[in-house]
Amino acid sequence: MKHGSILIVVFLCPAMTFSQPIERGDTVKTYVGKEVVVTATRSSGEVIDLPLAVGVVDIKDILGGRNLGLDEALSLIPGVFAQSRSGGQDIRLTIRGFGARGNGDRPNAGTVRGIKILLDGIPETEPDGRTPLDLIDLNATERIEVVRSNASTLFGNASGGVINLRTGSGTREAFAETRNTFGDFGFRKNNVSVGTELGATHFFLSGSNTFFDGWRQNSMSRSTQLHSVIDSRLGEKTNLRLFASGASSVFFIPGALTSSEFEGTPSSANQSYLARKERRNNGTGRLAFDLFTSIGRNHSVDVLAYITPKVQTRSERGTFRDFNRYHLGGGAVYAWMGDQNSFLKKLLLRFDEAYQDGTNLFYNLVNGERGDSLMTNKREAAETFGVFFQSELRVMNELSLTLGARYDAQRYTAEEYAAGVNRLNVPKGWPSTISPQKSARSIGMMQNIRCMRASAAALKLRPLTRSTLPLPSRD
Repeated sequence: MKHGSILIVVFLCPAMTFSQPIERGDTVKTYVGKEVVVTATRSSGEVIDLPLAVGVVDIKDILGGRNLGLDEALSLIPGVFAQSRSGGQDIRLTIRGFGARGNGDRPNAGTVRGIKILLDGIPETEPDGRTPLDLIDLNATERIEVVRSNASTLFGNASGGVINLRTGSGTREAFAETRNTFGDFGFRKNNVSVGTELGATHFFLSGSNTFFDGWRQNSMSRSTQLHSVIDSRLGEKTNLRLFASGASSVFFIPGALTSSEFEGTPSSANQSYLARKERRNNGTGRLAFDLFTSIGRNHSVDVLAYITPKVQTRSERGTFRDFNRYHLGGGAVYAWMGDQNSFLKKLLLRFDEAYQDGTNLFYNLVNGERGDSLMTNKREAAETFGVFFQSELRVMNELSLTLGARYDAQRYTAEEYAAGVNRLNVPKGWPSTISPQKSARSIGMMQNIRCMRASAAALKLRPLTRSTLPLPSRD
């Protein structure tokens, strides 16, 4: 009877409505949404004007969860698959299929592949396409921008999608706050953030400490993260942002189970992983700056540079591994913005370069700890260089055309020192690719705004550092 009553009401309501006098006036309400400007596309603009699939996660959406892993913030973005591997901070991440190669265990644990991740517009992704997540702290993030399109033309290597996290509080007013979250399986996260403004300079500082026992064996994780930002307006047309960040984290890896093991005890760990105490222990720092200035009415230049030292240890595949690396890079963007009615509406020129180098020491593993026998001593380095061009042309009043291209060159160096043997393997020349891009956009007025967009791009993946592991024998 309950369902019948509902149906009667539904079908009777239209009859009752049409029996009333009809108003001839225009009753359609128009709502003007808030302008959303996206910076992850290298040409800041409103979402409606970008020929890319773009999603934005605001601070109010971030603060509602545990903020343990990036998967929580990205769960509502269409086309993005983000999943915690074992309930902790280590996640699997794909954007429309890109990044799937990084979803396995072993060398991919704690990292993302095939997707470019930026922190305040500065690459966290290494030159070989791998992205560690140690510096990602959602409690220090005011906004996340996700480009759900092949963005190789914009960002080159490992750009099946782009995620840009902007550090800050979402306000320039003075504040001090603490956030404390507690949950099952020993979960706790404590954060303290402060911010203030002195003249034309804004200061932001955030520190977080996270601990999680994990719901499976050998899945404990803990991390400490510190982020600071100085945002200063040096003049009417010049802005300087300085960044200093650091993180220390450790997380254990429970490994995969067979179907029978999962049905019996899903909280158990893979016995081989448990015996080896499979884990990652990472220490990371970052210093960076971003200087933006406008020149005249139509020109602007944006310059950035960064350095990221890393110290990492692992119990992995029967060996104990020490990594000491430094990752540095920079780039510059020149932009010319035409008048509203000019044929050439926008012109962008950019170059960027990134370099990573360091030593890898492999020791024997004794009860999950480092032994005394050095098994392998090697060096790995990767370098990428790219030049990017994009123009936007006004074809007609309601039609614009965007054309772009990017040239990339990559180099990989491997040296192994063992038993007095020095092996150097450097490719002749630099492998290079050219990625074209073209898109069209039409915006017309028919009682409301309608936008038609089409885009095409090319992406070519090249195996680099960790794609060639283990190194071939010296024979």
